[in-house]
Amino acid sequence: MLSGFSLVWIANFYMSLFRRLRLDIKKQKTDVELKEELLDEKKSNPNNNSNNQGEADGYLEPDSFPEKEGLIQRRSYR
Repeated sequence: MLSGFSLVWIANFYMSLFRRLRLDIKKQKTDVELKEELLDEKKSNPNNNSNNQGEADGYLEPDSFPEKEGLIQRRSYR
């Protein structure tokens, strides 16, 4: 009887670990897509003299672009 409960507990643990891993990968993918799109937009408009954070070192933080919030899609990945 104890082995039955432990089997269910281990299976539940692995499924939750796998789900968390999938969500992290999906989040990283959407972050990269957003950064690439913002970088492409910045490259296409080189005369845009906006004063964004991280512009000097080439790193584009998605949170520093509040006008681009529509690009981030909030989804439930269940």
